[in-house]
Amino acid sequence: MARMRYAAQALELIREEDPDSAVTLNYIRSLASSGKIPVHRIGRRKLINCDALLEYLAQPEQESTDWDQKGKIRMIPERGEQYGYTRTKR
Repeated sequence: MARMRYAAQALELIREEDPDSAVTLNYIRSLASSGKIPVHRIGRRKLINCDALLEYLAQPEQESTDWDQKGKIRMIPERGEQYGYTRTKR
């Protein structure tokens, strides 16, 4: 059975294991809101799967950055096709 806790209780579990942890209550809530960790809603509150939270913290997903497009103007495909432009690779 999964350990389901509210965000503040999940933070307490993390702090018990590592008192100097940099994980904050706001960070746990943002992970839950973004869907990166599974939650179950009870009314307006969210129960967090602590096992999944600890697993995520051990192996966070890497943010994908599109460095070749940084600083360039990108065409919005729907609008470009509307005006007859085609996407070309440079």
